[in-house]
Amino acid sequence: MLVSYFTGKTLAELQEQYPGAIIGTESEFTEQMEAACRTAPEPISAEQYADALEALPPQDWQGIGSQAESFKFQERYAGRITSIYARVGCSHYHFHDICTLGHTEIIQKVQAVTTGQ
Repeated sequence: MLVSYFTGKTLAELQEQYPGAIIGTESEFTEQMEAACRTAPEPISAEQYADALEALPPQDWQGIGSQAESFKFQERYAGRITSIYARVGCSHYHFHDICTLGHTEIIQKVQAVTTGQ
């Protein structure tokens, strides 16, 4: 019989307290947690963008001075999920996604949202 390492409870006992609780591997949990933490790019103000850029040294700041730029927070939101900021033209965006997302992928995600794809 499987029991929780931390509580000593069986899955059935845990499901009474936490409906929907399941047993899974660490990699399965991580994949589900990261999927749940990801968000779509949302418009923010230029001031919010500047505040984020100036809060801490940006990670992977790309496209400086070009039509499209992006950067990430060094701190993680959860696991490998971090805050990502992008500017396309005069529009600014923020979302949560995997910290390894590249500049091109970031801009593509923003453009997909802005064009409704």
